Amino acid sequence: MSEEDIKIRACWLSGSFFHCKFILSQLKEKIGIEKVYIYDENDSAEKIEMEINGNDLFNERKIILLKGIPHFKGTVDKSNKKWIELIKGITDDYFLIVHSDDTSSRLSIYNYIKKNGKVFDPPSHLKKKEALAYFSERIEELNKVIDPDMVKYVIDGMGNTAKGVPVDKIIVFIKAMMAYVGRKKNIEKEDVMRCFSMNKDFVIWDILNAIDDRDIVKCQELVYLNCLNSSSVKSALEGILATSLWRFRLLLMIKDCKSNNLSDKELLVKVKEFSKTSREGSGYSTTYKADSEEDKLKPVYSDFVINNLINGFYGQEATINKYSITELLGCVKVLEECIIKTRVSLTETEALLSFDSFLYYICRCKDMDYEILEDLRSVKYE
Repeated sequence: MSEEDIKIRACWLSGSFFHCKFILSQLKEKIGIEKVYIYDENDSAEKIEMEINGNDLFNERKIILLKGIPHFKGTVDKSNKKWIELIKGITDDYFLIVHSDDTSSRLSIYNYIKKNGKVFDPPSHLKKKEALAYFSERIEELNKVIDPDMVKYVIDGMGNTAKGVPVDKIIVFIKAMMAYVGRKKNIEKEDVMRCFSMNKDFVIWDILNAIDDRDIVKCQELVYLNCLNSSSVKSALEGILATSLWRFRLLLMIKDCKSNNLSDKELLVKVKEFSKTSREGSGYSTTYKADSEEDKLKPVYSDFVINNLINGFYGQEATINKYSITELLGCVKVLEECIIKTRVSLTETEALLSFDSFLYYICRCKDMDYEILEDLRSVKYE
């Protein structure tokens, strides 16, 4: 953005303050002003007016950043009109930045800046390709060097939701990584993985997507990151295995319904007959009962999850088409045995070996000797 892009010395920013700071750094460079004075909505509007209209003894050029818009005395309408008049008279020595998501009560100010200045509405999410470029550009701006494969590693680990990759997650991760590496120029794999181990937003669905793609290397990398995020490797693996079993049982039911020529509507009704259960008590007194809400049973699987597996997720190949019924039966059998073996494993290595047996089965899609699971308990570790 150049100063010629706008008729007035003001712009409006919305979104998180992380976004605001990135755009602020770009504006400072473009308009050639370094000094920034920050005010919030609780500050005196009259004081800010005096700051902008007063004569600076030191001839200092300033950016006035408003985190919310302070209120002038009088009605909201009168206050808004006064702000517009103030903005109109801002000289070249000042630049006003409004950072606010409140456009309803300040609509006249927003519209005036939008018409005569500049409005930045940073996206909250980016598509994966854009997220990769965004991450790389931010690292380059900070005069750091990182392997492109590690950039992909980070973005994959953040999860790709229906909206895309959350920008805030990227920015927070970069800030954490910069604090960790300090003055070091080259960011290494160990640095990235260490920072990831402190990130609790790891998304297990990326592991399931990697399993669907038969990408065993990516599976193991993501599983390792998940284990780093957990206080217990066994607990982390049990969580992944339980979610995988939950999903593969659903895929098996869908496949079976499809083989019996059920329509998608009939399939939804059939699968949603399975209800969630809640546990009460402990030990020999443990009981389970069906979960209900407003006298309706809560289904184990939602319409959203079922439809995504049948029809594909936002243009991707339907998951159900990636497996034969034989493969699904094998996966459920292996997962059930892996869960048991993981729960009774004596060491983390034993638990990881048990989990790997599932990955080798599904990612290579070959018949495996199930007796390997029986042998795991007899392995001695140093």
